[in-house]
Amino acid sequence: MSADLVGSQVCNLSWSKNVNEIVSTHGYSQNQIIVWKHPTMTKLATLTGHTLRVLYLAVSPDGQTIVTGAGQPLSFSNFNFSPPLMLLIMLVAYINVICSN
Repeated sequence: MSADLVGSQVCNLSWSKNVNEIVSTHGYSQNQIIVWKHPTMTKLATLTGHTLRVLYLAVSPDGQTIVTGAGQPLSFSNFNFSPPLMLLIMLVAYINVICSN
């Protein structure tokens, strides 16, 4: 994966323990989290909401939750991406709104 592919700095990569998916976090200029299908590297979701580089990514021991940080309130997300991907996107958007208030 390169910055050319995503249009921004790649800060972190984490492989799902449960499904063939990878999560990447990014910096300037997008400050986003992207979920990729492995091995095709097809984008499954792009999660936005951080206003700074997403420098921190951790996965829970059971592989079901991720937490991201970018010099602002932490964002917790369900990491079981397939099939409830839309629920995850809504959850991340909701958490980002709650944490920014």
